[in-house]
Amino acid sequence: MLDKVLSGRYQITRHLGSGGFGQTFLAEDLHLPDRQRCVVKQLKPQNNHPDALEIARTLFNREARVLHQLGDHPQIPRLFAHFEENHEFYLVQEYIDGQDLSQELLPGKIFSQSQVLTLLSDIFAVLKYVHDQDVIHRDLKPSNLIRRHLDRQIFMIDFGAVKQISTQTGLPTGQTSLTVAIGSPGYMPNEQYSGKPRFCSDIYAVGMIAIQALTGIVPTKLPEDPETGELIWREQAQVSPDVAAILDRMIRYDFRQRYQTVDQVMQALATIPQCASTIGFSVQAPSEKSPSTIASAQSEMLPPSPYPTTQPPSLSDLPTEKVHEKTAWFSQVPQVKLALRTGLVIGAVGLLGGGYSLYQRWHNQQQAQAALAEAQTLQQSAQYQACLDRLNPIAPLSSASGEVQHLLMKCRFGLAQTLAKTGQLSEAMTLATQIPDQSSLAPEVKKSLNQWAEQLLKQATENYQQGRMKEATALVKAIPASTTIAQTAQTRLTEWQKAWKTDHDRWKAAQTAQKAGEWQKVLTETSQISKIPFWEKKTAALITTAQARLAESTAQVEIPSVPANSETTPASVYDPGIAVSNGTVNPPSPANPTETTAPVAPAYIPPAPVPVAEPVYTPPVPSAPEPVYDPPPDPQPEGCSGSRCE
Repeated sequence: MLDKVLSGRYQITRHLGSGGFGQTFLAEDLHLPDRQRCVVKQLKPQNNHPDALEIARTLFNREARVLHQLGDHPQIPRLFAHFEENHEFYLVQEYIDGQDLSQELLPGKIFSQSQVLTLLSDIFAVLKYVHDQDVIHRDLKPSNLIRRHLDRQIFMIDFGAVKQISTQTGLPTGQTSLTVAIGSPGYMPNEQYSGKPRFCSDIYAVGMIAIQALTGIVPTKLPEDPETGELIWREQAQVSPDVAAILDRMIRYDFRQRYQTVDQVMQALATIPQCASTIGFSVQAPSEKSPSTIASAQSEMLPPSPYPTTQPPSLSDLPTEKVHEKTAWFSQVPQVKLALRTGLVIGAVGLLGGGYSLYQRWHNQQQAQAALAEAQTLQQSAQYQACLDRLNPIAPLSSASGEVQHLLMKCRFGLAQTLAKTGQLSEAMTLATQIPDQSSLAPEVKKSLNQWAEQLLKQATENYQQGRMKEATALVKAIPASTTIAQTAQTRLTEWQKAWKTDHDRWKAAQTAQKAGEWQKVLTETSQISKIPFWEKKTAALITTAQARLAESTAQVEIPSVPANSETTPASVYDPGIAVSNGTVNPPSPANPTETTAPVAPAYIPPAPVPVAEPVYTPPVPSAPEPVYDPPPDPQPEGCSGSRCE
């Protein structure tokens, strides 16, 4: 690509880097007097399949629209051009002379809390503008944040992962529909892996960048709590509890428990006195005994709910008897009892004001525990499908719970084993391959998959030998690539498909020879067809007919017999009882069989030959009329239809 000129204008001078969907180059604009430098981004499709190219085109068109929309912000590179050339896609953007944050956030290098707060302020200043334009970046990480040398400002780059959100109305959960999962491990939250990013997904990424700066540890190397799934990082950082609590909320596993907007994060930081001046704006902090402050603090004391819920109504929306029921329960919460005993009546009232929400969370936790207990009973009684049905509603929000996930894997594997026993191997393998390699069941799952793969290949072989190529192909394709026999199965399928095509061609040639009466060619062609039950059965009648025709055409000439009442005997037949006189054969007189004419003594009488029995004549069997041969329908090889297979 070096020195190549794109669109007759942009000359490539240096390679800058590569990403998941493209690579970037430094270029010069030949149409400007000073050959201004710019950045050219080229799409690097995963493959040349039409669907992949269409996805690539969609991503680039989307990026161009968004960059044009966002280009007015002084900390986002402007878009200069967008074009397609020789089925390749290019974006030309403003060049920012600086270095990305991956050059600053080095392993082992620890930032102070004030440095991290300044960094958060710089990033949020740009991210707020991006979110205000209804855009999710979806790939925030140190290498996509550039600090310009000129003024040390942070620029946000690489919007190849952006998603334009048409509207939030009508989508209560804020979900978007995506078919391409984009992001970087360590900075990408769980919901983004499944292709459903939200604004708080970007907030998660910024939180991970801040924690990386505080700890000097890349996100993928941070340990996590096996019970909750939350990251463990505080022990590695010098940070105040208030700031740590805010960062913890930014990176919650459950997206519903995170800050949902940049404004919420900024306001939370501004309530901390030592942060207000750093962040750049402040909000009036509530008093120490403010009910909202106490309620907010107490809400953090309860563990996150693993059960899907809807937003509960406030106490004012409930019937009177329900209010009494909920407040009676909530008054037994230890923190409320403590507030009442110490005279913090206002604090207790504040807690009661948000009591129903806390009660709802507690109630949902109880429901989740009940669902887990019921699923355990179902698993023990081998009711695996019912177990999965019970766990599926809570599993997406309880991925951090090792107990839930382990039981889910056990039920999934149990159902797979049941299906395999009933011969449903393809379905069993589909289920089993959903069990991750990190699971404790992985060794047993791998062993079962290999066994089922061998059985599947055996079934495929039987289908091929019976002429069912479509079924054989489907079975081979159902064998996972991770099994030990996968390569063998693919090789065998290739051999079958090649043999099937060759056998079909020979079968057609044999039929043509039969119609032309070329019986030897019929036998030659059929003898080269694979010796499998399908073809042996199909060629049997044709081979029999050809052999019969060849036998008839090579039959030996028949020997004629002597009639019993014949008056003359061929001279070539020698009979010692017949006298010869003057060269004439004289048979005995019928009146006196013993009377003979005295023969003239021959000069030589040959010895009597050994009598030879007269051959028995068997008249030939009249030929039956030639049967009309009606060959069975031609077998169609895989993928053939109509006249294209002739």
